[in-house]
Parts: sequence; structure tokens; C-alpha cells
Amino acid sequence: MGVDINDQMVAFAASTTQRHAPIQWHTADAATLPLGDAAFDLVCCQQSLQFFHDQAGALREAHRVLVPSGRIALAVWRPIEHNPAFAAFADALDRHVGAEAAAMMRAPFSAPDREQLRRLLAEAGFTGVQIRITSRWCVPFPTRVPAAGGG
Repeated sequence: MGVDINDQMVAFAASTTQRHAPIQWHTADAATLPLGDAAFDLVCCQQSLQFFHDQAGALREAHRVLVPSGRIALAVWRPIEHNPAFAAFADALDRHVGAEAAAMMRAPFSAPDREQLRRLLAEAGFTGVQIRITSRWCVPFPTRVPAAGGG
């Protein structure tokens, strides 16, 4: 089962998964899921909590649709200060393009911090919350520019 608030995202997801897996897709707000109570063993929310207008409501809904022993797996990025390449890019956008472009670059990094997330999950009814911070290095730009002529 997959859910997204954007019709176009749902259509794209359905078109790319239909050959590989029998996934039912729904257009819905995460804070008002069109799903039954205690219907799922697992809820996966990957890189989307920070975009929800009602994070607390979305987490309450996730808890509602889980069986009593169900689990939620969330993946969110840490604040932009922990991502210096993106911070520099957002600052450059702010200076040269405008605040709206910079805000779009910063949006993925606006998830609740560790303690806020723990509080939101507890208020939604989750217990035994474990938050793990992992880091992955990526180089967004080449470290060396090839010489002219492809060398």
C-alpha cells in the first residue's frame, strides 16, 4: 500500500511499480489515511515527515493503522547545518536567486530534531522508540576537474 497527497506522484509511482509488485496506491493526506485500524504490521515513512503540514496527525494515523505489535520506520535528514554542501547551496540560492528557492532547498532538512521526534512519536502512542543517527558521506561535486582534452 502506498500513499501520497499528490495525484501526480501517485500516478508515477503506480506506473513504475505495477510490473514489479502488486501495490495499491492512494491519494491522501498522511494525517487522514483512508485505511482501516490495525491493518498493517509496518509503516514506512521515508523522507516525507518533514513535508507534512500536520506531523503529529500523520504519526497518530500511522499508529492507528498499525497492529498492536506493529512498527514504524522513519527516515529524515538532520538539520541543514549537518549537511554543509546543501547549506552552502541554499545560501547561494538565497543570495543569487531568492528566498523562495533557498527555502525549497532547506525544506528537506526541516524535520523535527531528535527530542522533538521522540516527543511526537510518544504523543502519537508509540513506545520503545529508538532513534539512530547515521551519516553517509557523499561528494556532490567532482574533487578533481579533468584536464582539457579528456585527460
